[in-house]
Amino acid sequence: MDIHRIAELVAGPRQPLRLRQGTVSTINLDGTVDVTIAGSTTVVAGVKCFDSVNPEEGHGIWMLTDGVDLIAVGTIGATP
Repeated sequence: MDIHRIAELVAGPRQPLRLRQGTVSTINLDGTVDVTIAGSTTVVAGVKCFDSVNPEEGHGIWMLTDGVDLIAVGTIGATP
C-alpha cells in the first residue's frame, strides 16, 4: 500500500476549506490574535496569522479554516 494512501486512511475524511470573518479583540505577545467570529459572541484565542497580516484591535480579519485549524490570512479594515 502506498504511504500517501496510508496517511489518508489515518487522517480520515477531509473537510473543505472555508473563509470566515471575524473581529480582532486582542493581539497577543506571541503574535497570535484573539478573534470574535462573525455571527458568534465566542472569542477564539490564539489564532495564528500570516506574516503579511497586520492585525489591529477592533478591525475585521479574514480567516481560513478546515474545521480544525484557523489561520488569519488578511485584514478587512475598521469594524463599525
